[in-house]
Amino acid sequence: MRTKSDQNSRSLVAGGLLTIAEAANFLKVSRSKIYLLLNAGKLESTKIDGCRRVPLHAVEILAAKSLGTVA
Repeated sequence: MRTKSDQNSRSLVAGGLLTIAEAANFLKVSRSKIYLLLNAGKLESTKIDGCRRVPLHAVEILAAKSLGTVA
């Protein structure tokens, strides 16, 4: 039985996972800025066997919020 949490997790990673460097490149910011956003809770991420990954969808949502296009 799939829970709502499982469905949310699947939709969050549906677009794929980015490395920190890829997320920084996508947003045109430094890797340090990505870590600041992660520590501030403004960007979601996960660790897979010690490797930090950022869902593309989370990066897109952050960019949209910064542009004021998402409530």
